[in-house]
Amino acid sequence: MAIFALYCAPGDWRDAVIRTVTRSRYSHVEMLRAPPSLGEALCISASKRDGNRVREAVIRFKPDHWEFLRADWLDPEEAYARAAEHIGAPYDAIGAVLTVTPFARHRSGRWFCSELLGYAAGLTDPHLLTPGRLANRLREAALTDGKLHSQTPIRGIERNTL
Repeated sequence: MAIFALYCAPGDWRDAVIRTVTRSRYSHVEMLRAPPSLGEALCISASKRDGNRVREAVIRFKPDHWEFLRADWLDPEEAYARAAEHIGAPYDAIGAVLTVTPFARHRSGRWFCSELLGYAAGLTDPHLLTPGRLANRLREAALTDGKLHSQTPIRGIERNTL
């Protein structure tokens, strides 16, 4: 089971712009290496705030700031490894902006958060994914494998959605 954390707190002006332009409640996404322990976990994503690159970081999750999606159909080791192959690659701010235009495309060697994690999950056309679109695609994928996935809370996190 792979776990994705979607940022839904007010955040700063960048989060507000992302939410407004993408018409979503989410402005960022992380993939957890393992279920959280004591409210924190090692995560991977591409982040403009953390060095402007693909990086791993230990994140302490405030329950009202994040929503979590479990992807039971996804091999977590394989998905995490696909993302980890790109640690250190530059953040793709231009690619992130292009997701809401007809000119969206992958820029070789660069990643934004939802593109990287869509790629890690094996989804088609990850360069078209905003954090909200990624959440929708993950939910659709969870339903199409013929199983309804439980909404069992993830240990260490008080708030959970699927």
